[in-house]
Amino acid sequence: MIEIESKFKLSSDITRDNLIAILKSQFIAPISSKHQIDTIFLLPEQVDTPIVPGSKIMRVRDVLNPETGELQQSLMTLKVEGKAKLVSNEYESTVGDGNAARQMLTALGWQEIVTVDKTRLESKTKDYTICIDEVAKLGLFIELEVLAEDDANAGDIQRQMHIFLKNLNIDGKLWTIPYDTSIRNLSIINHGRLNNMEFKKNDKLVDSPSAAYIYRIQCPNLWDCIGTNIIRQVIRASQAKNMYRTFSEYVGERVILTGGIHYHLFPSPQKVLETPDSTYQRMGMTFKRDALKNTARFILEHADKLKKIQAPDLLDELMKIRRVGSWTARATVADYTNELATYPYSDAAIRLYAREALPHHEWPKEELAFIQELYKVAGVENMSNSIATLIMIHEIKRG
Repeated sequence: MIEIESKFKLSSDITRDNLIAILKSQFIAPISSKHQIDTIFLLPEQVDTPIVPGSKIMRVRDVLNPETGELQQSLMTLKVEGKAKLVSNEYESTVGDGNAARQMLTALGWQEIVTVDKTRLESKTKDYTICIDEVAKLGLFIELEVLAEDDANAGDIQRQMHIFLKNLNIDGKLWTIPYDTSIRNLSIINHGRLNNMEFKKNDKLVDSPSAAYIYRIQCPNLWDCIGTNIIRQVIRASQAKNMYRTFSEYVGERVILTGGIHYHLFPSPQKVLETPDSTYQRMGMTFKRDALKNTARFILEHADKLKKIQAPDLLDELMKIRRVGSWTARATVADYTNELATYPYSDAAIRLYAREALPHHEWPKEELAFIQELYKVAGVENMSNSIATLIMIHEIKRG
């Protein structure tokens, strides 16, 4: 059997609830909800070459309860790419320990390439399994899936899928690239080492003299920076603030400020490692646990080295930590060093700020296209201060 897929990326103004309302009449099965974290592996000889028919891809998938973050199941899958895009032979089995499966693949010589983090709502239509995917770093998608015999005409099936998607009359576009490849491509673009930038006055991103009075405070503690950004991963800003507060109150040191005000500090690396798994589960932070513990261990083991290295090398070091991806590492380096050239430019906040700064400019909605347009408008050599300017304009307009 082969798996045949088609994807459709929604425009940024369509929410998941909007989409469910549009699709609900098509569903013939109850909607299930899953939080899936996929770790993708390639053979060494495939890492720097295009994925072609016959290419082999290994995936270890952790399936978590989207409400509690509790691990429900781990799966290991071998995908052999077919002749058409988004068509593959899949061989899948449950595994008792996802971490052990990842370690086994590494020991066998497979290289970990990228992590795909998504929340999936799944149902069925008359002809397809239909998924609504919110993919970290990429956005909101519809994915259609069908299993077919090996000799099925995949091209014809995908054409029928495209007709189905287009007939929904939803703003967006067909997406022919797998999630893992899309994220990997985005990471490559975002990984440029930009520093020592100067903002040119003729870039026309600032027209308010009050910008001179806006300051961005540098975070003095690397652990606080990266711990906070791990909390921020995937979830909305309001959720992250609540989770940060809860985590600090449960685990962090309690201090008394001037005037008798009580405050809880963000937990130290030692406290993060000492905190039992049951406490993370009670806080609804099982999904964050491994990333926080991996990072705490790394910070403690490499403390002296991390104090001495500069922004570009620090970014490379943080990317070595398991469950710390490009977004987290780049945001952390920007917060810790005030080198905004390292900031993840596809961040939703930056896209909002750019539209606020130049409201009449035609900013692309798709993340990769937005990054390319931002480079054109600001110039590669000015990116650091251009990002700072966008943030300042937002603060000025907010009052």
